[in-house]
Parts: sequence; structure tokens; C-alpha cells
Amino acid sequence: MKEKVTLYHIAEELGISASTVSRVLNGSSLISDERSRLIQETATRMGYIPRNVKRQKNRAILNIQLFLPPSRETFIHLFYDVAQVLEGIQEGFDNVSLNITTRLNDGDDSFLEKKKTSQVDGCIFAFTRGSRSLLKTLEKKDIPYIHLNRKVEPAYVVYDMAREMDQLAEALYQKHGNSLKPAYLGFSPLSSVDEERWNGAKEACRKRGIILNDQDRFSLDNIEDMDDNLEEICKGDYNALFAFNDLMAMSFYQRAQSSGINIPGDLSLCGIDNSPIQQISPVRIDTIDFSVLLLGKEAGQWLYKRLIEKEKLPCRLTLDGEYIKGDTL
Repeated sequence: MKEKVTLYHIAEELGISASTVSRVLNGSSLISDERSRLIQETATRMGYIPRNVKRQKNRAILNIQLFLPPSRETFIHLFYDVAQVLEGIQEGFDNVSLNITTRLNDGDDSFLEKKKTSQVDGCIFAFTRGSRSLLKTLEKKDIPYIHLNRKVEPAYVVYDMAREMDQLAEALYQKHGNSLKPAYLGFSPLSSVDEERWNGAKEACRKRGIILNDQDRFSLDNIEDMDDNLEEICKGDYNALFAFNDLMAMSFYQRAQSSGINIPGDLSLCGIDNSPIQQISPVRIDTIDFSVLLLGKEAGQWLYKRLIEKEKLPCRLTLDGEYIKGDTL
């Protein structure tokens, strides 16, 4: 007996997702005319027989995969409120019904080959980069994707790190003037983000005639290394510190207080991200607020245009953060 042709057979034949095939065969207007014709012709050629199922008119449910950093990067979840990302994505899609599935970005793309998980309309990588193999697979299957807070072509939404570091440098300069002697405390596990923030801080200081060189740059492999860095920074006679983010700044603050270093009396301290962890801290770190809700909303709006309005434009969007005054400058 000849095997019955299914959506998955057609998708495999064309090298696209089963969800794309399903939409075309169910009369959706979400797919381009050219691709729709190809799918219809392939379905006819292969002998596909549609099931007789009653469907609600004008009702589209889009399947969106939200990729989050893998478990080995659990510290990421102290930086950002994922619930706000989800809320922003939904806002970006307006009234379109969404099925948002979260998935760890562990490099495994086998889910795209499985019947229960292969129906994907679009992907969002939040605070993590998709692997080359996964991105190639998505492109082959014509599944649009966008990165949040990572500058990855062809679509991304990021914050202007040079401008944000400039805001922090200006706040420090307003307090210390030409006597400002800053150090930078980075985080090596997120090397590309760290490099961008370091370069932003260095350039912001240079514009004000303040020296910030490689010998003023310190780095953490993990939070447990903080004590060693605290000792080295204290030896350098610095009066200000750019921390990689709020979590680093808070950890430094706690170690400094227990070591008899007064912040901000002896040392001005600033973070970045306006992390959710600030809500449970007894002291407010001077920081830059990055709205993750806005990141999610912009991503949702771009995918809406790609999937609903069939626009093929890339997204290279840079947002501005806001300086939030705290108690540590």
C-alpha cells in the first residue's frame, strides 16, 4: 500500500518548514505568491490529499521560538527579566495569536526535524547568538530570525553601547572633573559584549581627556574572582569604576564594604543594564536602563511585518538607554 503523503513529506521535498506548507495548503495569505505556487504544485505532484477539517476563518496562530542562553550561562537570567521580553513580543504582534515556546540555545537544531516541534514560523534569540549551523538551517527553511542585544545580521535590535558608556562617563566626570581616574571591571564569559563596553568606556574617557588604558582593565571569569580584582583595583589608586553590569557592580560593592572601602566616598561605582536584581538590593547602583520590553516589542513588530505583511526588509535597529541615578556615584 502506497504511503499517504503528509505535510512533512512536502516540507522535506522542498527543504522548508512543515508550518509553511500547512499555511499554504490551508489558504493562508502569510506566504508569498511564488512560494505558495511552488508548494501547491509540489503537493499536487506528490498526490497530497487534504483532510476535511473545519477551521475558524481569519484565525492565524503563529509559532514563535524564543531562544534563551543555555544553562551554563545561568547568570544571564540575573541580568534581564524574561517575562518583560515575552510581554514585549506579544505587544509587537498586536492582536495576532501567538504560541511562544522557549528553548535553550544549546546548538541543537534537531527539533526542526521532529513532527511535534518542527512547526516554527519565526525565531527570536534573546541575549544569545544562534549557532552558524542553526541559522543556516533556518535560512534554508525560510524561517525568519532576529537577535536581541547581539549584533548579528541580518536582523537585530541592540542598545547603543557607545552612547550608554558616554552617559556614565559624563556622570563620573561631573563629579570628579579632570581628577577622574577610572578602572574597568569586565566579564570574560561574554567576551563580545565585554569588548564593546570596554571600547565605549575608553572612548568616552578619551573625549574628556581622561586616561583609561589596558592596565586599567580588569576581568572576571566568574563572580568568585571578585576578591582578587578588588585587591588589584585598590592598589591602583582609582577613584571610579565602570563595572560590566549591575551584577558585577553589586558584587564589587558588597566586597568593598566588607573590606572597609567606602562607596561612593572612596570610589565611585557604576553598572549597566538596570538589572532586576536591583529591586532586592539595599543600595541602588548608578546604571543605564535597558528596556527589555522594548527589545521584545521591536522584535515582535519586525516578525509581524515579515510574517503578516510579507516585508523582506532587514532589521538593524539601535536603541538608546537612559541613565538612572543611584547611590554609588
